[in-house]
Amino acid sequence: MDEEIVEIEELASATEDGKALLEEARKVASPNLLTLENDLVNAIQSITAVADSAYLVKSVQAEPSQPASIDSRASIISYIEALRSAKESCSQLGVAEAEVPTEVFDAIDQGRNPQISTLKILEDINDSDGTLQGKQLLLKILHDSLSEFYKGENAA
Repeated sequence: MDEEIVEIEELASATEDGKALLEEARKVASPNLLTLENDLVNAIQSITAVADSAYLVKSVQAEPSQPASIDSRASIISYIEALRSAKESCSQLGVAEAEVPTEVFDAIDQGRNPQISTLKILEDINDSDGTLQGKQLLLKILHDSLSEFYKGENAA
């Protein structure tokens, strides 16, 4: 039980941190990026509606109702339109294609919150980038030191 409470508190903290970072990013983002964000949010809401209507149809599968079927089609059409709009926003930004890490899809398949999972993946990438930059700096210092040492040996 305590582990669940700790996990919930960590998720709440990560969500708040993510919200603060998102607000800061929005302040400096171009209008095209904000449009893309809205398009992606609409796509997520649409796919959620598709999933909800699919669940509704499945739950009444013995006697499928016409409104649920129509609602499913409308949700799917809305999702496709949202994806088209997001693709258009990407092309306006000069982004030919974008890749979603497979870890995000794995998290969704496991029933985890994709926003929190994506935030964690981005934090991991940021941490590994920081580690990589540190290693590059150390290698540069080593290179410079060895170059100085080698020049000193040749001069002597």
